[in-house]
Amino acid sequence: LTVGDSFDPKAGVTATDNKDGDITSKIQVTSNNVDTSKAGTYNVTYSVTDAAGNTATKTITVTVNDAPDTTKPEITASDKTLTVGDSFDPKAGVTANDNKDGDITSKIQVTSNNVDTSKAGTYNVTYSVTDAAGNTATKTITVTVNDAPDTTKPEITASDKTLAVGDSFDPKAGVTATDNKDGDITSKLVVTSNNVDTSKAGTYNVTYSVTDAAGNTATKTITVTVKLSVALSIDPVKSTDLKVVLHGNPGSLARLFNDDNGTAIGNRFRFGADGTYTMSLPLALPSGTHLRVWYTYNQKVIAKTIVIDATKPVITASDKTLTVGDSFDPKASITANDDLDGDITSKIQVTSNNVDTSKAGTYNVTYSVTDAAGNTATKTITVTVNDAPDTTKPEITASNKTLKVGDSFDPKAGVTATDNKDGDITSKIQVTSNNVDTSKAGTYNVTYSVTDAAGNTATKTITVTVISTTQGTITANTFTIGKDGYVTGSYTGDVKKLSLLVNGKKLGTINATGTPYKYYAGKNNYKHQ
Repeated sequence: LTVGDSFDPKAGVTATDNKDGDITSKIQVTSNNVDTSKAGTYNVTYSVTDAAGNTATKTITVTVNDAPDTTKPEITASDKTLTVGDSFDPKAGVTANDNKDGDITSKIQVTSNNVDTSKAGTYNVTYSVTDAAGNTATKTITVTVNDAPDTTKPEITASDKTLAVGDSFDPKAGVTATDNKDGDITSKLVVTSNNVDTSKAGTYNVTYSVTDAAGNTATKTITVTVKLSVALSIDPVKSTDLKVVLHGNPGSLARLFNDDNGTAIGNRFRFGADGTYTMSLPLALPSGTHLRVWYTYNQKVIAKTIVIDATKPVITASDKTLTVGDSFDPKASITANDDLDGDITSKIQVTSNNVDTSKAGTYNVTYSVTDAAGNTATKTITVTVNDAPDTTKPEITASNKTLKVGDSFDPKAGVTATDNKDGDITSKIQVTSNNVDTSKAGTYNVTYSVTDAAGNTATKTITVTVISTTQGTITANTFTIGKDGYVTGSYTGDVKKLSLLVNGKKLGTINATGTPYKYYAGKNNYKHQ
């Protein structure tokens, strides 16, 4: 049975007798401890008696099983929010419980996981767990990966300003704002404070504020200085100029003098509305003449002196020697000075430059510089680009030799030398050491040396082995005329040729190809066999 089932102990139970037939109705339940409310093993005992008084008993076992487990486990897992770069363990904080098996967290499987914490996005993780009864539960959570929070303030670009009394002033002119995420946010700039008054001289402040999309706010304050327009200057004048341009306070009355002799040049004049006045000179003034202009402003004498300049600046630049592949900055170490303007190196212009450091050759660079008076100086230098130095040694080809005592020996025979630049330089080979003595057996050395056009020297030593030779000896067996067709015998030593002489006359010579030998001795007909 299963827990909760109903149980009738007599259901399906029968009794028969050999005389009385079916006596099921007489069955008695004499014992029954079955409890279907809980699992267990129980007994029921039956008894029946026939008409003759014969009694039979029987006990059965009733097993009550728990109801089958059909309840799925429960997975506890919640959606997660991460930041780009965070680490992620899909099983962290995820648990599983079963109504029968209890905690089965250790059985959780991650069946799907596409989470990528290297980039923002929405991802899914799916879990699965199965209890002992085979019931499986699944759960899918959403993992959201967000960009790292933006905590960097925007940057406001604004610089201090100097104005003249009466100038117009737009506090936002030339002011920009950029953000590392939002880019150009100049349009979001707000002027939070501005007390500038261009109607009177003074020092004022302007404060700017800007906020990016992430809520980061930057502020910046600049200083605005408003000055009286009392600047006085004279444009540079060359000795050939017949006019001079002067600058001063608009409307002010001024006078120009030759400061060297104190004489006035022209009449008094008044600066125009733009603060300039052009005066004609009665004649060209020599270089070095000092011109002085002055006027009174607010009961204060303001004066300015310049010198008429006809002297060209001086460019200091020297010829250069480079190697193929070197980098070349035409302005490196080049300077310019002027007798009045001083250091004007920053004004140097490269007017011509054909230098190509990828190949050897002679090139030119021309420089030009102009001083404030308009005097121009030029200078041309020569740049020589040389091939990279040759540091590769030549190669000597020479091999070890074996000679025999008495052989002649030329140490240079068969020895050659080549160079990656000069080609065949065999003719330059020198024998720097040679102790070979072919009159006696032994091991000797010969050393060679060769130097290419770049001065790279290679050396090589070979071994010369001189071996001794042994004089050959020959033995002939008895030869019977009319019986034997061959002269036979043996030899030892370094034998190369064999000859047969009859009555002192050599009949022929054969190669000694091995001992014993056979020499055919037929008249006028001989050969080695």
